[in-house]
Amino acid sequence: MDSKTLDSFESVNERLKEIIRLVGDDSIPLDEALALFEEAAALGVKASAMLEENILARDENESKASDDTAGA
Repeated sequence: MDSKTLDSFESVNERLKEIIRLVGDDSIPLDEALALFEEAAALGVKASAMLEENILARDENESKASDDTAGA
């Protein structure tokens, strides 16, 4: 699955859960397990960036709300 098509934190989280399930299968070939590990690492970075963006947007909204109430 192309991690670029996962556009929400929930979809990234679901894919990570799927990868965990797949890697838990002892019969998985090593090259496939390695590819899944690399995908999981990239998804982890993507999820972290999504969370950071969400935190920054929340902080910006709280700052604007605070400025609005202080100026009122």
